[in-house]
Amino acid sequence: MYPRIRGGLGIKDLRKLNISLLAKWWWKLENGEGLWQDIVMAKYVKKQCLHNLKKKPGNSPIWNDLLKVKEFYLKG
Repeated sequence: MYPRIRGGLGIKDLRKLNISLLAKWWWKLENGEGLWQDIVMAKYVKKQCLHNLKKKPGNSPIWNDLLKVKEFYLKG
């Protein structure tokens, strides 16, 4: 994944891009107000702290993907 200047094709690292976008969702969940945040808080978070959430078999695949990057988000 080298930039064009270094002889690469200039393709971005999609894994890093995905992690950064999912971390942005965590930030929006903590700091934003809106319909998406209300639904997620009611369905998954309830009265728990965001830091204590864990994967469960009944969760949606998108929520489980968000939980995978939670540690990256918490590190800052």
